[in-house]
Amino acid sequence: MRKPSIRQLPNVSALPPPASVMVSGARVALTPVSSSNIGAVGYDASARRLVVVFRGGAAYLYHDVPAHLHEELLAAESKGRFLTHFIVRAAPAYRYEKIDLNRAERTDA
Repeated sequence: MRKPSIRQLPNVSALPPPASVMVSGARVALTPVSSSNIGAVGYDASARRLVVVFRGGAAYLYHDVPAHLHEELLAAESKGRFLTHFIVRAAPAYRYEKIDLNRAERTDA
């Protein structure tokens, strides 16, 4: 007797990233990206802050990130690898904080 197959259900807890998010009083537009792990990226040029929203729902705000790193992240073939190598594990490290998108003011597309 064969066991019934268990169908893999999609992750319904992971919502699509918002179109923008409010960070310290500034609205940051988010750009959806093609990545297996990252859903969207945003940049506040006046404050040099990078917002990264992961497909699983977690979001992080990185401080004092130069604009060229945001541009290079968007252009990178592997966005996750670029983020890890040039931002997360950079020396000196960029200060970061986790953003709770459920509590943040956001605009959905």
